[in-house]
Amino acid sequence: MSVAGDAMPALPSLRERRNLREDLAVTLRSAVIAGELAPGKIYSAPALAKQFGVSATPVREAMIDLVREGFFATMRNKGFRAIDQSDAGSGDFDDSVSSLPSFRERPNLREELTVTLRGAVISGELVPGQIYSAPALAKQFGVSATPVREAMLDLVREGLVDTMRNKGFRVTDLSDADLDNINDLRALIEVPTVRRITEGGVDPATIEKLRMLAAGIEDAAKRRDLIAHVTIDTDFHLTLLATTGNDPLVDTVRSLRSKSRIYGLRLLAERDELIPSSREHMELVDLIEAGDADGAEDLMRRHIGHVRGIWAASDSGTTTQPEP
Repeated sequence: MSVAGDAMPALPSLRERRNLREDLAVTLRSAVIAGELAPGKIYSAPALAKQFGVSATPVREAMIDLVREGFFATMRNKGFRAIDQSDAGSGDFDDSVSSLPSFRERPNLREELTVTLRGAVISGELVPGQIYSAPALAKQFGVSATPVREAMLDLVREGLVDTMRNKGFRVTDLSDADLDNINDLRALIEVPTVRRITEGGVDPATIEKLRMLAAGIEDAAKRRDLIAHVTIDTDFHLTLLATTGNDPLVDTVRSLRSKSRIYGLRLLAERDELIPSSREHMELVDLIEAGDADGAEDLMRRHIGHVRGIWAASDSGTTTQPEP
């Protein structure tokens, strides 16, 4: 057991994204990736601003930022067209903005920190057995210690960290047997469920949303953003399972995933080996859309196997292949 000192994890600074323009850019970028803003549709800054409950100027500035990133194209005297990789078609004007969050009701800082820290634990960016103090983490994020402490207490309730009196919070360590048991449970639930989903068919809107999330996972892998990779990956799998309409099943898998640890992601990302396995999400969507239940079941089994296989590398630099 050790206390984290100067060697802090690569956590994002929230000080660098606290202004409204940057918050809007983050939300709009996620909306494109998740398919909430549909490719080919044209969105006006005033309409989006009304949805967010803010003025049009910061929305327009955020959209221009995303034009530079390739998420939107400017449409003279019309607005901004959400683009996909093929960038086909001239687009249709759409003022009926989809379910974007209102900035009057957007997640508070504590919730943002909880999501980020949860991803950091699952991905191994926060090291098992290490003790982290709220003030040190707060300095890394560029915020005060209070919301960080509250977020860590949320993770205590989830079993991801333990409180260490007068020291801070220790990331819980799971044995190989614990991780194997969690993975076995996930396979027992998710593999046959994906088969049933494929046999029953998935509506086109959900297929499109899954494609956008799959693209976001691959993009995070290319950027070596492990926290975003884990977070979007969770959204992808829970969105897919939600098509069953079985809320207890979705909640169970959500809980199992939060208990998981994927310690090999950093090593794979540094070797650019995370990208190929990330592409399995798009392959899975293709199989589901084609109604190939055998193929989807087989890919899902192999995909979950990565958690205790190629994604479970240690700092020694070795990787192990999942069992067939």
